[in-house]
Amino acid sequence: MRYAIPTLFLILALLVLQSWFSNILQASPQKEAIAFLTDIQSGNSSKIVRHFGTNVCHCPKKKGWGAYLAYQTDEEPNLAFLLGHPFDLGPTDTKVIISPPQASHGVPWEQPEDRLVKVPIIFNKNSYRPVFLPLPLAYGKTMPWQEFEDFIKNPAFEYWKSYTLRLRSGLDENAIKFNTTTIEGDVRGEFKFALLPSQNKETSWYLTPKKPGQVIMPDGKPLAQDKMLTLLPRLSAITIELKVVRLGKLQPWTIAEFEFIDSVLETNDGQTLIKLNKVDR
Repeated sequence: MRYAIPTLFLILALLVLQSWFSNILQASPQKEAIAFLTDIQSGNSSKIVRHFGTNVCHCPKKKGWGAYLAYQTDEEPNLAFLLGHPFDLGPTDTKVIISPPQASHGVPWEQPEDRLVKVPIIFNKNSYRPVFLPLPLAYGKTMPWQEFEDFIKNPAFEYWKSYTLRLRSGLDENAIKFNTTTIEGDVRGEFKFALLPSQNKETSWYLTPKKPGQVIMPDGKPLAQDKMLTLLPRLSAITIELKVVRLGKLQPWTIAEFEFIDSVLETNDGQTLIKLNKVDR
């Protein structure tokens, strides 16, 4: 009987280790990328930031990983336009990339691994397609009709300036409001911008995304908001390029970096308007 309890603990420990090794062996950068994007759809900020990490160091980002989820941080690229919204995912494409020298540990099973995973994101016009705003409107400024009309004709002009911060679910203030209710205690340090009073001073109009400004018509009256929505281009598809890394073969995969490429903008009636690529910069 005296050996029963130690034996039971040993069996439980072996089962835990077996489960852990099984999870590690089944893990892949592709699965991590899909899990990350699925959690973005859920809108749970705590789940999302737990995916982030590097294989170089564990130094926290200056603004916290949560800065990538909120318009108010002015962090570009930003995931806020995807947060809590529906979208479909296309097939992943993965390639091996060289890990930085400083990530090496000298032990074979602790050698870092880096992968670049591309995932197409497709928006359904019957559920959600982000609107793309001109730069001044995205920062709360008014625009004369002529400038707004020029943007409608050629939204690709300098589109890369605060690109993802100009993609919105709508034109009201709620579209840029950050939800703090899903922030859990263990990740509060990643959301200091949302939990503490802001110390930033507005030194430039091009600093913090805001509720869209108005378009002023030639007669001096503002363009109706519903009319503005019918004129603004909408995002139909975009590809996210994720750098997925791990510290060693026995470590979990994490999201280290991301960027967006190959966007397709459409007019509100579904007609393809223009494709935006990295080479356009």
